Amino acid sequence: MEVKIPVISEDRIIKRTKEVVPFGFKMSDYVRWGYLISDENKEIRKNEISLLRIKLLRMPANTMISSLGVIRHPYGVVLDVVGTTERFDEEKIIDRVFFLGTENSKIEEGDLLGTVKIIFIGVGLIINLRSVEIPRVQYGDEKIEFILKYRKDSKLRSIKTKKSTHGYWRSNLAYTEAIISDENFSIKSGEVKEIKIRDIDLPPYTVTVKWGLIENVDVYPVEIYGESSRIEDERVVSQAVVIGLADGKIKKNELLGHVNVYFVATQAIETKLKEKRILKAFLKYSEDDIKDKKLRYLHPTCFKRKDKARWDIIVSDEDKKVEKGKPVFIKIRDLIVPDNSIITPLYGMMNAIGTILGVYQPGVPPEIGEEKFISHALFLPVIDAEIEKGDLLGIINVYKVEPMTFEGFSSKLDRWKDYINYKLSKK
Repeated sequence: MEVKIPVISEDRIIKRTKEVVPFGFKMSDYVRWGYLISDENKEIRKNEISLLRIKLLRMPANTMISSLGVIRHPYGVVLDVVGTTERFDEEKIIDRVFFLGTENSKIEEGDLLGTVKIIFIGVGLIINLRSVEIPRVQYGDEKIEFILKYRKDSKLRSIKTKKSTHGYWRSNLAYTEAIISDENFSIKSGEVKEIKIRDIDLPPYTVTVKWGLIENVDVYPVEIYGESSRIEDERVVSQAVVIGLADGKIKKNELLGHVNVYFVATQAIETKLKEKRILKAFLKYSEDDIKDKKLRYLHPTCFKRKDKARWDIIVSDEDKKVEKGKPVFIKIRDLIVPDNSIITPLYGMMNAIGTILGVYQPGVPPEIGEEKFISHALFLPVIDAEIEKGDLLGIINVYKVEPMTFEGFSSKLDRWKDYINYKLSKK
């Protein structure tokens, strides 16, 4: 498929034409940490997107990068990263990030802005994916120094620390958690707020990954967080950073979205898994440009993610003027995602005008087990510009999953834990 890629050249936007073919990838079971560390002092403003220069993050060839909601800066959230190459089989360098301010303040050189995971992959045409080999994993154990800022008891704290780039081993075993508002609030399009959500209890040795489908037409949860950020700890997530998609009011017990909770290992582990219960929340959705709300019972879902996945390109199917910092739904070339699949946006900006926050199916949000008919992308512009029909907006990862009962999930988790502990004892 031929697409147009907007790029900035000499302070103006030009469109570069490129032929895109349906690629897929296979993942190793090891993930390395990547630290996004400010390389400048810069004033930031609430509700505004800043392009911040970071200390160079070098990624080996045959890797891709993904968001990791473990540590966040108290003044905002990293939305996406900008690199120097598009080829997966070459070394990549990440040198800038798009940072959404949650308050008026100052970022200082050396501040940790966020963390990412560097995933080792083998890439190939989808029809040949079975024969694709996963590259040899480069574990690495470099120590990186940065300033960690966080809030405790409503006070800003700051410590200088060193952390290793040695990451974790993936289980591919996960369950879903609903992000549900725990307060009433009003919001405007493009406005950023920190709000209370219903507590999400996270077991030790877990990471969260946002569900890439937009599930509320008025607001999008950019990040969720709690006081503790160590993945080895049992912790409670009780707050969210949200951005308004339209002027509106959000009620307590309204569904904002979902996250998937994955079990991982940084060392020999003990897993703790509590049985999940059915929740209920109000869904706010739009169909034929008419907003509606309904009560839905949210059933817990456990699954195993497959090691093979594919990339789907998100291409605009309309011309649309966009305004910096104002999220907008853009009609795209229709995309069908099979049942028992999950979606995450691919990190790394593909379009100089902005980044994809997620994709959207009008009507009642679909569940994991349902087929999905994607017709729109939620696009966040970083400049005032015009999107044209045929522009590449971004890329999404589409993973097939195997749904499980809670009992089957618990049994597989125990077997994985025993395997990891045996593997680490032999080192």
